Amino acid sequence: MKTIFLCLCTGIALFRMTPVKAQCTTRVSHLSGTQLVDCTNVTVTAQGGTSSTTACSSYPIFPYWAGIGPTGSYTFVFDPPISGFTLDLYGLNNTSGDQEEVVMEINGALTPFTDAGVGTGCLQPTVLFGGAIRACVDCLGSGRDIHVNQSITTLKIENTVLAGGPNGTVFSLFICCGSCVTDAGLLAAGPLNLCPDQPASLSAATQTQLDPDDLLQYVLYTDPANPLTSA
Repeated sequence: MKTIFLCLCTGIALFRMTPVKAQCTTRVSHLSGTQLVDCTNVTVTAQGGTSSTTACSSYPIFPYWAGIGPTGSYTFVFDPPISGFTLDLYGLNNTSGDQEEVVMEINGALTPFTDAGVGTGCLQPTVLFGGAIRACVDCLGSGRDIHVNQSITTLKIENTVLAGGPNGTVFSLFICCGSCVTDAGLLAAGPLNLCPDQPASLSAATQTQLDPDDLLQYVLYTDPANPLTSA
């Protein structure tokens, strides 16, 4: 049995809930066909303007390159399903009349991004726009550690050309193995102002995935640098 902790930080009459995100670290790197990746079979299919390359020497992003000239995409099929993925993007263009965006479909349905990730240090950070990911105005954009946590059988990552002739987006895909389903999930961010000597309540974690013998515990602590021994 595994014990999964979600930590809650407290001061005087204040509780702060810290978001916890699953980290998917198994990289998918084949460009076509089916290969066993960790503990799931991954089938890769390319559509439209696609190729492969490596981008950003300080944070290598590879091998999928989509949207070269026309719109391009990669579709991934997972058997058994995965429990989530992490996406890194590089090279989104929103300059000089050239504009593109990255969209995704999960299990056959267009699904909005809710996380634009963080900048790689190579280019400006990407931004969310109506559920898609774009570069900021007059920017080339990059984003890493874009997380999605849910059961996924099929995933399509598409670079859509909106205007001009941008040069496409390079991305890396990391998966969370479907048979390794333990995930503490997410706690909503933001403080709760509470009155002394009054009962306190908070919403349960969302996107939690546990094995039948797992135990999920909420830990209240006072020292963010040392949560498990400062409760």
